[in-house]
Amino acid sequence: MLFLDPLHENAVEELGGMNVFLVRSDGTLITPELTGTILEGITRDSIIQLAKDRGFSVEERRVGLSEWAEGAADGTITEAFACGTAAVVTPSESFSTVTGRSPCRETSPSP
Repeated sequence: MLFLDPLHENAVEELGGMNVFLVRSDGTLITPELTGTILEGITRDSIIQLAKDRGFSVEERRVGLSEWAEGAADGTITEAFACGTAAVVTPSESFSTVTGRSPCRETSPSP
């Protein structure tokens, strides 16, 4: 279950108690910014730090559900995953809305 913030154009918050990350085609990691309603997870922090240490750009900002869906459709978003202490890192294959199903990643995840 994906939690959205309806006050901010259905901004993505988290996925059933796990933090959400999107990967753009240029390798940039995107994750919703901490707003007081998003879990401040050690796994989230670790992924952000590891990515930065390896030279990846990381954006912590508001992410709309439409940005995710459109990016997955046009190839701008190539991957999505959730993370948390109990879930570790879990890739997302697709998500469903009332308008249909959208893929979240290419056929093989990034290294």
